[in-house]
Amino acid sequence: MASKQDVANEEINKKEPPDKAVISQEKLDQIDKLVTRLENTGLQDYIKLSQRTWKILFMNLLSGIARGLGFTLGTAIVLTVVYKIVKYMIQMNIPYLTELLQEIVAVANGGTPL
Repeated sequence: MASKQDVANEEINKKEPPDKAVISQEKLDQIDKLVTRLENTGLQDYIKLSQRTWKILFMNLLSGIARGLGFTLGTAIVLTVVYKIVKYMIQMNIPYLTELLQEIVAVANGGTPL
């Protein structure tokens, strides 16, 4: 005679597996669009990069050097332009303004104002 456990196991085995969910074509198209967007974001490249510590450090070093160099060159260019403008304004010999600019240049050069 079959035990209760055997009867329960037979009933479970007799049950039909549930029908597979039918996915509509619209849902498949949405999934394809999502996969395409994820591939285009470069997330895979970022994940690969994040696993290489030395490469991240090297990239940060290069970007720091580039920022510092850019800041230095940009400051030099701006100060050169300002110097040329001030020099031109002094040569124009505008009253009061010329005297003020000459005092500023004298102080900047380490001398005493006139």
